[in-house]
Amino acid sequence: MLLTAMLSCLISCNGDRDAKLVTVPTTGLEGDNLGFPTLVVKDRQTAVIAGSWDHVTHNPDESSNQFATVTRTAMVARTVDEGRTWKQKQLGEGSILKIVQAGGKLFLTKVLDEPKRYAVYSSADFGETWREEKEFPAMFTSLFPTETGYWAIVKDSGVIRTHLEISADSGRSWVVQDLPYLALNAVKRGNKLVFLSCDNPAALPRMNRVVEYDPGDKSSKVTTLPAPFDCYFISDPDGNITLTGRQEDHLAVYGVDRELRVSLKYSYTAEAGYFPQGYFAGGGWEWILAGKRGPEEVSNVVLGTADNGKSWNKVTFDYPKSVKPYGCFSDDRGGGCWFFSGPGRMQKLEFEIVR
Repeated sequence: MLLTAMLSCLISCNGDRDAKLVTVPTTGLEGDNLGFPTLVVKDRQTAVIAGSWDHVTHNPDESSNQFATVTRTAMVARTVDEGRTWKQKQLGEGSILKIVQAGGKLFLTKVLDEPKRYAVYSSADFGETWREEKEFPAMFTSLFPTETGYWAIVKDSGVIRTHLEISADSGRSWVVQDLPYLALNAVKRGNKLVFLSCDNPAALPRMNRVVEYDPGDKSSKVTTLPAPFDCYFISDPDGNITLTGRQEDHLAVYGVDRELRVSLKYSYTAEAGYFPQGYFAGGGWEWILAGKRGPEEVSNVVLGTADNGKSWNKVTFDYPKSVKPYGCFSDDRGGGCWFFSGPGRMQKLEFEIVR
């Protein structure tokens, strides 16, 4: 059983549509100068978090202008007991920017300073062991598995241009393919990419168009988003593409059909001023991680609907200022999302399938 620190304030839906938030004390993620920007969750027991640890060494020479030196070490940590204990593994100098799951493997990107360079590592056992992938494009923003290899959307250092790299031999070699539009946030649907783009890459962003691109014949289709809708990101839970953003100061979710037609699914009108930080779905639920920022206020909530926006389940955090990184999963019971909330604790939202 999970050790529960405090149940959150919960506005429930009807019937069996129940959700709960628990705070789990953790060991293995404590210490000063730890930073974890990325988290991926496999199931209710297993997850991997990654980032870096800064070791500060003070200079004993009082006459020197250099007071201290900082050594940054890339670090991953893995749990197999629902987040209670984490086993750390160091991956040399640098810091880990992100972890993504592509097919049956995890991939992470590590950055090293002076001079700045990147490295990619993969794990075939969900974070137990890692190997460097010297042939992988290090600056990928999205990575998708195919029948014979991978597609990687790759950016330049200024995010002004993106291109597609295709591997048909499990990542041993890659072919570069130009994209007709800047790809900012992407999903894979069948043999095509669907991604967000914008009119003016030099003034990122407002993402105001959806592009469908076929790497096979290099054809593309474009749909312009409705003017009132300020889109933040694209996702594809359960194979259904959704766009999450704001419209007239309210959270809004749009759907994208097979013909690339965009239509409003629902909006959250009970409160204004929230902006979306994440979207996840499973078991008949849709959830929006939402935040508010003000001069004296930092708050985050999770807003869930199981009836296409007709009613809402509002979950408030025990630690509302610390909810990132987060990672989600779904299974035959429903699903959940884990939120790293600082050294020594993890907040977890779990929900059951809507009956």
